[in-house]
Amino acid sequence: MLNVEGLALFRSNNPVAAARKFRQALAHCPTCETIRANLVRAEAIAINNEGAALFSRGNYKGALAKYRQALRLCPNCSVVRTNVARGEAAVLNEEGTALADAGDWAGALAKTRRALKLYPTAEVIRSNLAKVEGGAAYHEGLALAERGDYAGAIVKFKRAQKAFPDSKGIREDIAGAEQKLKAQQQAEAERRARAQQQAKPTTPPASGTTGAAAGTAFFGTQGTPPKPNLKPVEPTQTVTPGTAIGQLQSAAASGQSAAAATGEPAQVQAGCGFDNKPCAPPAAMPAVPPVAIPLTPAASALADHVAKNELAMDEKIGGWLNWYLSLDRQLTEKRIQLAAIEKEIATGKRDRQILDAEKGTITNSIKDFEANQSRAKGWIKDRMINMGLSWPGEATPSPPTAPTSGTVGGPSPVEAPGAQR
Repeated sequence: MLNVEGLALFRSNNPVAAARKFRQALAHCPTCETIRANLVRAEAIAINNEGAALFSRGNYKGALAKYRQALRLCPNCSVVRTNVARGEAAVLNEEGTALADAGDWAGALAKTRRALKLYPTAEVIRSNLAKVEGGAAYHEGLALAERGDYAGAIVKFKRAQKAFPDSKGIREDIAGAEQKLKAQQQAEAERRARAQQQAKPTTPPASGTTGAAAGTAFFGTQGTPPKPNLKPVEPTQTVTPGTAIGQLQSAAASGQSAAAATGEPAQVQAGCGFDNKPCAPPAAMPAVPPVAIPLTPAASALADHVAKNELAMDEKIGGWLNWYLSLDRQLTEKRIQLAAIEKEIATGKRDRQILDAEKGTITNSIKDFEANQSRAKGWIKDRMINMGLSWPGEATPSPPTAPTSGTVGGPSPVEAPGAQR
């Protein structure tokens, strides 16, 4: 009878009175395990309700202590287990806010993220986490600006602005950083212009060409150019353009063969030139306009990713990207040259020893360009990740933290879990 009365009180949400009835019933039947189980559950729910009352008044640590006490009595009580998780989340959220107010952004982020993981549906914790992340980004931006990294500071300030869209101070900091970045880039451009001006030669280069520049090839067959002639230069024979001698010398200067210059197979045209008779002019070669080398898909994708994140103004990323794109076009040009040489090797139209030497030189150049291109891409990636930006194919990194001052709004009370009825 006493056990039945206790159950009625428990169902009417009066676990304290129900526990008294269960104790009286257990005194009459100490071996009744059902009554003992009812008593334990009633006591656990009574303590849980005490925790809920503390929780609703904002005493999260006191509430958590009660919830844990109730869970020890009734480990299988789902409502108590849920309340323990919510109590722990509320305490962590409160501690995170206190750390943010004290300037410990790293600790604040860790506490608030753990809180949200325990209680993912609590909007107050989610809101606090956004503010803590924004505050951490803002103070990281201040640290970057102090080091002169205004491009990185702008990225951090804009991230903070998403958490605090009405902050006048953040808007002013963004404008100030943009102005300083512009002045910094202008000063750097002027410095480079002065350096280029100072690097120009003070004396003009000698006119004409000698050695390999005059059309002599040194690939493989001749490792070093001939020694220069230091004797006084004798007057050269005046050559009339259009004569056979003139055609041959023009061919040597342009790298053509005698046959290509005169139209005859490796000999001068008969009956002209030597007696000052004019030779028939060679057919004019059509002018070949320069062809713009397009970027490869990988280079275009990298340039688009940098532009998408508005990082072209970043001095370091901009310089690295220009180098990367220049190497990309040079690689394309070298690969075209390599393909042409391999075609010549297959047809056997030129000396194989010379072609092999040319092929080896171009192949080594391609390897050097690829290594430098990989290095430039790695620098761009590392800097973007350090700035908290995403890299194609990888998750966005967590924002770095830095010391700060200021206050993040305190938590609103998480809704108090109700007592089991």
